Amino acid sequence: METHETLQDQPVREPRLVERISDIREQLRQIPEDSFLIGAALSVGASLLLRSIKKHHDAQFVGQWAPTLLLLGLYAKRRRESRRTEYERSAEGKETSGDVH
Repeated sequence: METHETLQDQPVREPRLVERISDIREQLRQIPEDSFLIGAALSVGASLLLRSIKKHHDAQFVGQWAPTLLLLGLYAKRRRESRRTEYERSAEGKETSGDVH
């Protein structure tokens, strides 16, 4: 018999998991944006080098790091932009809250 879970039946995230995710985001924010692009380029270069010395499995493994690094870089950039936008909005709100109409 199949049952459908409701919101009440779903497990609640443990506080340690939420804290861990927050720590990972903080560490990701500290990495310069160019590092992800450089890492992806190095991954492609290392993959080509491994392929040229006939290490095909290793070349595939290292070559697959490039898209992951690029996606992490894109995620980090979007997070920075959204934080900057939130900061600017809150700063604008503080400036206009002192005005009397």
